[in-house]
Amino acid sequence: MILEFIFNDIIIAKNNGAYISALSLALVLPNILSNIEHDKETSMREYIKWFDDWVYKYYIQPKSDNEIINKCTEATKFDGYNCYMLRCAVLHSGNTDLKDRTGLRRIDCFELCVSDISSNLGNACVCDISNEKACNVWVSVNVIGLID
Repeated sequence: MILEFIFNDIIIAKNNGAYISALSLALVLPNILSNIEHDKETSMREYIKWFDDWVYKYYIQPKSDNEIINKCTEATKFDGYNCYMLRCAVLHSGNTDLKDRTGLRRIDCFELCVSDISSNLGNACVCDISNEKACNVWVSVNVIGLID
């Protein structure tokens, strides 16, 4: 099956420092795998659901007793929706601009960092709270962890 070749190409690209190539292939996996899982062509909805069901658990930040921290956590979460936005930005525009055209989310600055410490370390999410709303939302995701 071609899926084996895709996984192999992702590993080869990542191991050789070709992170954008590996990431591009990794970002289409939720489309392919949700297609297999549901035996039909997939859309944004299936992509998001597949990511949230299988991958999002690695990005969930723990709840806090502090409501302001929880609002920041909600504003900066990297879930299926943001992964889909990243997929579209990388594959269709050749960038990592996660400007949300739906108005559902706002990320002021999104960046990919490279860290081989572990798949979860290297992720950073920061925001300011002003008047009970998140503002200045900044998200940095470890590209190696996302590829893995």
